[in-house]
Amino acid sequence: MRKIKESYNKKADNNSFILRNIFRPGSFYLAYLLMGAGVSANLATIFGLVVGLISLLFFAMSDKVFYLGTLFYILYWFFDFADGNIARVSNSASYYGKFLDGMVDALIETLLPLSIAIGLFIKEGDIFYIAVGTSISVSLLFAFFAINRISFFKRWIEIERGSGGNTKELNPLKSTRLPMKKIFNFQTDFKISLLLAATFTGMNKVLYIIFAISIFIWAVILIIAALQDARKNLRHARTSRLDARFTDQKQVLRKGQV
Repeated sequence: MRKIKESYNKKADNNSFILRNIFRPGSFYLAYLLMGAGVSANLATIFGLVVGLISLLFFAMSDKVFYLGTLFYILYWFFDFADGNIARVSNSASYYGKFLDGMVDALIETLLPLSIAIGLFIKEGDIFYIAVGTSISVSLLFAFFAINRISFFKRWIEIERGSGGNTKELNPLKSTRLPMKKIFNFQTDFKISLLLAATFTGMNKVLYIIFAISIFIWAVILIIAALQDARKNLRHARTSRLDARFTDQKQVLRKGQV
């Protein structure tokens, strides 16, 4: 346990209040149990995926088991931090692990609004919930796609220039003037707080609309940041491999080499 706590750099943690003060400390104990059972960091991520999917299933079933959805969603967050703890202590941190962790987070967070909407639809029979839940999930999915697409093209540009890719500039969320981390932290704590409130009061239309709007606003901000970055950094001339002029240039170069 001591090694797990010592591996954590508290000064570098800029996560939200709930994540930093509740989930992070709690994840130390979960990581300790998992390491005692011989669970690797990547396997802990897979466990987190399973727990997250179970939470979505409970959210989608009915209002009677909504509290179980919240419980497993909170447990999912503990796993989300525990895998990093294990990776640091066991010196097994890798980009593959970071990729896997990000994929799990994107999947769970994208399906969360839709799963709750399905549960409300089963309860009330109002198609409004399905329409809203689908729209929010799709908008969030598009935001994640836009960010990763831009990062891919920026790396492509850097590679073609021969610099190998400047990692400091690849993330479009770091090039915008918008306070993305502060917005994310607020939205995360707000979302978790709403789920906890709904656990005791029951999820209703008003709470769900507030919940959905908060996620939609975050998705829109992500898209705006991505478009701003694309406008700023992707305006570079390129030649298509299907361009006849490009083919002629290659032939000239080959003749010159011969």
